[in-house]
Amino acid sequence: MAYLKSVELQNFRRHNNIQLEFSPYGNILLGPNGCGKTTIVEAVSFLALTKSFRTKKDAEVKKFDAGYFRVHGVFQNEESQEEITVFYKKGETRNVFSGKKKISKIIDYIGRYPVVITTLEDIAVVSGAPVNRRRFLDRMIGQSDARYLQSLKEYQKILHNRNKLLKDVRTDVEHIMVWTEQMSPLAEEIQTSRRQAIQQLETRVASMYKESGVGAELNIRYKSTASETSTLKSFKQSLRRDIKYGFTTIGPHADDVQFFTNGQPVRTYSSQGEQKLFLLLLKIAEGSLIKDWSGKQPIHIFDDMFASLDKKKANFVLDLLGKESQKIITTTDMSSISNNKKRTKTIRIEDYLKGEIVAVA
Repeated sequence: MAYLKSVELQNFRRHNNIQLEFSPYGNILLGPNGCGKTTIVEAVSFLALTKSFRTKKDAEVKKFDAGYFRVHGVFQNEESQEEITVFYKKGETRNVFSGKKKISKIIDYIGRYPVVITTLEDIAVVSGAPVNRRRFLDRMIGQSDARYLQSLKEYQKILHNRNKLLKDVRTDVEHIMVWTEQMSPLAEEIQTSRRQAIQQLETRVASMYKESGVGAELNIRYKSTASETSTLKSFKQSLRRDIKYGFTTIGPHADDVQFFTNGQPVRTYSSQGEQKLFLLLLKIAEGSLIKDWSGKQPIHIFDDMFASLDKKKANFVLDLLGKESQKIITTTDMSSISNNKKRTKTIRIEDYLKGEIVAVA
């Protein structure tokens, strides 16, 4: 089992320079709101995924009065350890290093140290716009399948070019069809991978949902905008509509995932508490699938997820993860997770801030 042994942040949001040592099992980052707990798990996201889960702009992560930020982490496994560094300098591109060697192909790195991140904003996966569910699927599959990420990247590039042509009234149909024929097999590959993932995800979430005592039948469906028999035919049939609107109206970029309990949509018929529990089970199932697909146990991060969850459900969720997975949990209050202190390290963030300037992130 690989785990994150330590992390160091320099000029990263509110932190000047902070170093933390983690347990291979449970870790609780304890402290009041505004002390930088989320910033620390955001740094873990950089180490595992090479990017933030909070923003697409590296300049927003850099401490406002600094010229750069640096995140350094040590990953430990049974036989060796690896040092990963993410470095960003103002006005330049972010770089990722293994030891002193620059990682040039990020797609091949993603999934080396898989991570499942769950935040309060992730409730949008359950109740928000389709883009949130597509992003959830892509991250889950992509951390164990580099080919999927590559196909997705190529599809998005062709989609961008096709949309540019659709906006240009001078473009002839034959030119559009050249891009259409290139993107169709990629679209089918992406959709096939997603459908297969959904089938396995449904089985695992349904089992855990039943075990939680909710007593509802659960279904997860992939809602495709294109025909399952011929994606190319679907693209051709939608061409007139695409030209009218000036963008590609069908394809993996427009698909959705639907969640149902007892035949009713979770997003509209379930309470906030039920939706939150559903999200947590969804994320645990994500980690379980990543482990099965890749053979690697992902790090589970829960950012302020247990504060409004009753103690029984919180402990049920943590027990589902098992004792072997590394967990990093941020919280302002220990009461809801008090039964899970065994093999758990509590890190009081304020104790690490004495040498830093305190400012809210």
